[in-house]
Amino acid sequence: MLLIETAPGATVPPPPAAAASCWDTAMTTAEMSACAASELAATEAALADTMAKIRARHAGNARLLVRLDAAQAAWAALRDGDLEAIYWPENPMVLGSHWPVCHLQIGRAMTQQRIEALQPWLTPPSEGDICDGPYAPDDP
Repeated sequence: MLLIETAPGATVPPPPAAAASCWDTAMTTAEMSACAASELAATEAALADTMAKIRARHAGNARLLVRLDAAQAAWAALRDGDLEAIYWPENPMVLGSHWPVCHLQIGRAMTQQRIEALQPWLTPPSEGDICDGPYAPDDP
């Protein structure tokens, strides 16, 4: 163990090393794809968690929840369509063997953007400014 001297006769162990990222050890395209798939899965889990929090916060507003589910389905269709436009499923090798990695990374980025776009549903609009964010009155 490396010890760092801080004062005469006193030593402190170094801070623990950061855990290695999947990307730090990935050497092949298959390993990189596995890293990208893992990141996408974690981001999709975060999206599901965000949606669950929004549903819980607005549980008494059935109309909002129906519209929110429709908006989420529309977003998923848009994301899938955009990914198809960028990475043609008919010709996955258009970008070479790295195609799956790129596809997964862009999908993760789009999912992260959706999480960020949903954040206003978790907080009320600013006082006096109903146009500041999503406004969800109680279901009449």
